[in-house]
Amino acid sequence: MLGGGASGLAAALAAARSGARTLLVEAGTIIGGELLTGMAIDGALNGRGQWVVGGVARELFDECERLGGYVGALCDWRLIWYVCVDPEVMKLAVYRLLSRYKVDLLLHTFATGATARNGQVASLHVLNKRGPMELKAKVYIDCSGDGDLAMMAGATALPAEARHPGLQPVSIMFRMAGVDTQALTDFVRRHPENCALGESDAIRGGRTDQECADEIHRQGQPSVFFKSGGPLLKGAIERGEMYPTALIMIQPTSTKRREVCLNSTRIGGVDGTDADSLSAAMGQLLDQVWQCAEIAKAGSRLRRRSLQRRGKPRRYP
Repeated sequence: MLGGGASGLAAALAAARSGARTLLVEAGTIIGGELLTGMAIDGALNGRGQWVVGGVARELFDECERLGGYVGALCDWRLIWYVCVDPEVMKLAVYRLLSRYKVDLLLHTFATGATARNGQVASLHVLNKRGPMELKAKVYIDCSGDGDLAMMAGATALPAEARHPGLQPVSIMFRMAGVDTQALTDFVRRHPENCALGESDAIRGGRTDQECADEIHRQGQPSVFFKSGGPLLKGAIERGEMYPTALIMIQPTSTKRREVCLNSTRIGGVDGTDADSLSAAMGQLLDQVWQCAEIAKAGSRLRRRSLQRRGKPRRYP
C-alpha cells in the first residue's frame, strides 16, 4: 500500500487480517492521516444513528475505547452522526493494530515512480535515506490520496486548474483545551439562531431549531456548527474580526482535557498537488487558526457574561 492515511491503514489491516504479507509505505513520520487531526470520523453511522461499518473501523474504535480515548458516537444535529475519539489515543490504537496483524512499515519513504507492463503495475520505485529501492508485490493499492501510484503507472486524470470552482478549498484543523463544554452547550440551547441545525430531513425529523439545540445540550458533548449567518459570527466577520467563512465546526476530542477540535479555515484556488502553492498557503492558514481561536475565546467571554446576567454565576478557568 502506498500512503499511510486512513485508507492506507484500513487497506493494510484488511489485507493482513486476510493472511497477506503486507507492506505499508508512507512519506511522513506516522500512520493515521486525518484520523489523527481530531476531526470526528463520519460515514460510520447513517442519518438515523445506526452503525453501517464493522471490520477494521470497529476494531479501531474498540481499541481506542480500551485505551480510554473513545468519546462516542454523536450527532451534530445539522447533517450527520460522527464517531469522536481522542487523536492522541488514536495514534496508539493505530500502531497496536498494525503490530497485532504484523503489517510491515516503511516510513520516511517517498514514491518516485512506477514500472508498468501491459497496463499493470510491475514495481514501485521509492526513495529514503538508504537510497533508491524497487518494491515488487503481487498486488499494489494506491492510497496516496492523489492517485500518485496510478499516475506514475500511466493513468490519466482530469487536470486541476487553480481557479476551478470545483477544487476543494484547503483547510487545517486545530484543537483547544480547557473548554467549559457545559457552558458551550448551554449557550447553544439559549441561542440556536447562531447554529446550523436540521439541514438534513433525517436529522431534523420535524423538530424546530430550538428542539435541535435542546438535543445538543441533552447529548452533553459540544458537537456543533456555528454559522456565518448567525448574529455571533456574522457580526465578527462584518467587523473584520473574523475572516469570511461559512461555519465554525466544534467537535469533542477529550473529556479529560476538556478539549475540542475546531475547523473553519479555508483558502480557495489552491491545487493540492502543487507543492509550491500548497506550501505557500500554510502561513495564511495558520493566521486563520489564530484568528478563529481568538474569536472562540471571545465567544467564551460572551457566554460567561450571558450566564452572569441570568443570575447563574459559574466558575471558569
